[in-house]
Amino acid sequence: MVRGNTKLSQWLVIGAGVLAAAFLMMTPPVFAQNARVLVLQRNFVEPGDPARELFNHGQSLYDQFRYLEAEKTFREVVAKYSNSNIADKAEYYLIRTLGQLGKTPEALTRVKAFPKTYPRSTWTPDVEEFAMQWTDQAPGVARSILIRRAPALTLAPADIQAVNQQISLMQEALRVMFRSDVTDALQITNDRLKTNMADPVALSVLGMIATTAAPQGLPILVDVAKNSPSMRARKDAIYWMSQGPGDKDMTIDTLMGLLPAASEDTTDAVTFSLAQIRTEKAYNALAGIVLDKTRSESLRKLALVRLGQNHDLRAKDALENITTSDTDGRFRMEALQILEALLRRR
Repeated sequence: MVRGNTKLSQWLVIGAGVLAAAFLMMTPPVFAQNARVLVLQRNFVEPGDPARELFNHGQSLYDQFRYLEAEKTFREVVAKYSNSNIADKAEYYLIRTLGQLGKTPEALTRVKAFPKTYPRSTWTPDVEEFAMQWTDQAPGVARSILIRRAPALTLAPADIQAVNQQISLMQEALRVMFRSDVTDALQITNDRLKTNMADPVALSVLGMIATTAAPQGLPILVDVAKNSPSMRARKDAIYWMSQGPGDKDMTIDTLMGLLPAASEDTTDAVTFSLAQIRTEKAYNALAGIVLDKTRSESLRKLALVRLGQNHDLRAKDALENITTSDTDGRFRMEALQILEALLRRR
């Protein structure tokens, strides 16, 4: 009996030990889980960045055109959180807001102080760009950057944003120069294109080159139309030739001179530009393309379509010429249909 009780006691001790071990094995995860919950709860109730929250509120007011309230909010960010990483952006938006409110003198004062207050800010080019828009004057530093024609570099992704900002600043500076000193602006544009025919700064002012009526403007456009590696730039240059106030007959001759060497993607732009000029000579030039059997059939057909797109009665004689001179009859019927539609609109 005693021996049996001893055996039972041993089993009880062993069982208690197993249960204790099991409890100990279970305990750490339970405590760890509780610890994680406590951490999450603590993080959840921690306050956010007050400077950024206040700035976001100001930006929301700005987007709602509530400029007076936005001005007050941005001023508060700049004054209370001058050392925060959002202060320069708040200053930039304050400058924009002051401009919207017509407080240009204070805005320009802040623009001038911005580089000194925030010497490492990525918003400096944007601030300077706004200043140029208000004053129509390019700062000396912008002009020196325009003249400097650095070779193309392989950029790291982190540098792309900074380069885009600089390009935007230079584009605005060059536009300002076209409004204040056309000769100098054309020279800078021409020099930049000689270095790089795909230069985004020079290509951004093709419209201004066309509308300045400067004698040297047309050759620049022709150079881009012939030699730029950018298809869009070539087509844009061809289009802007037709929009300039210069000698239309000379422009037509220039456009026709582009056709022999033009690629298929730019012949479309040539016929479109000829139709945009809307003179008798321009319409006759299109008719000449239709009747020229050495041209591709697609180009001839495109020129015929352009003749009817403007619904201009001045195209009547050119269309009649096609109906009587198209000896192989390939485009005679189409020309008759376009002519009839044109006459019905009288």
